[in-house]
Amino acid sequence: MAVGNNTISYQPPLHLQKFEEQLSSLPHIIAQEKDFVISTPFSSKHLDHLNTSGFKTPAFVTTNQIESIELDALKPWGWSRVAHRKLELLKPFCSPAFKSSPNYKWVEDHKLFFSRQSSYKLCRSIFENNSSFNLLDIPHPPVIITSMDELKNLRFIEKGWVAKSPWSSSGRGIVFVKNTLPSQAEQKLLQTILKQHKFFVIEPCLNKLAETSLQFHIHPNGDIDYLGHAFFVTNDAGKFSGSIIDLYPNSVTSLIPINQIKDAIDEAVENLLKALLKLKIHLYYNGPVGIDAMFHQTQNEIFLHPAIEINIRHSMGYLTLALRKKVHPLATGFWEIDFHQKQHRLSTISQTPLEMEDGFIKKGEIALTPPENEFIARMIIN
Repeated sequence: MAVGNNTISYQPPLHLQKFEEQLSSLPHIIAQEKDFVISTPFSSKHLDHLNTSGFKTPAFVTTNQIESIELDALKPWGWSRVAHRKLELLKPFCSPAFKSSPNYKWVEDHKLFFSRQSSYKLCRSIFENNSSFNLLDIPHPPVIITSMDELKNLRFIEKGWVAKSPWSSSGRGIVFVKNTLPSQAEQKLLQTILKQHKFFVIEPCLNKLAETSLQFHIHPNGDIDYLGHAFFVTNDAGKFSGSIIDLYPNSVTSLIPINQIKDAIDEAVENLLKALLKLKIHLYYNGPVGIDAMFHQTQNEIFLHPAIEINIRHSMGYLTLALRKKVHPLATGFWEIDFHQKQHRLSTISQTPLEMEDGFIKKGEIALTPPENEFIARMIIN
């Protein structure tokens, strides 16, 4: 939303401000000991618990505390004009490599680049090669809608469709339409999106079996690394609920043969690497990119849609890959972001004893962010 607003003064709704503030320490999961994480202060008790649970925590600081320290680079969760404004005073102390990167300065082209138009381009690029698909399937590529009249000429929407606002993520800004034409309430939402953003993207609804996030890293020279995958869970509205630590969780392999999962992901990665290179992302952004993919069923066959969404920023799946390294290879579990007004129960999480083996978490529950808050990230390992 901050990208779509495209101003340096954007303020999210109060509940999102609290969400961001109370989860501000979460990037410690992907940080190194020598790094700084800009975060609101929290108790040393929670920090000690993280350190004894296999987490080598960085220094948690405020922006003022590091204003004159030489830095390698700045890595917010995602870039926007607001992020650039908040970090502006730190830029002079960054390395020459960062100052020459596209992350150093916001330009007008970034607004559209960080929108769902990039997802549209990525999916369209892969769809061009659909004749060679084996375990992949894109029933219909996304379509950009600039007026409500354009919906009347689309046949694929007869069995339900989903509309996505250009600047939103993590399941927000999504309208699910079960019928060919939207209801009055749905039409009002879509007209509001058109008035604010001039377009939205639509695609057919799929019979979802499982969702996974495929993680990549974009290098300054254009090289792209594939980092791995992480299955995740969303609610009925499409919002992120949690991510599964297991590489191939039982909840998924009970529905889809594990060999098909592996082969489909391999095929998706091969196609995504080619499509990502065509987008030339490195000219606009360097860093992690997460691409949401969906296993879905068409009649009696199961396929993987390789490009539901591209997140050109840090993502929950990226954190999951880092958390997986902290968990015992034989253990299973998940992590989630939870909201709970009964703080007394959550405040006991950091006191829950963990079972450790060879430096890995084998069993137990751990608060990844301060447990006294209403919004917390926590991991449960069995």
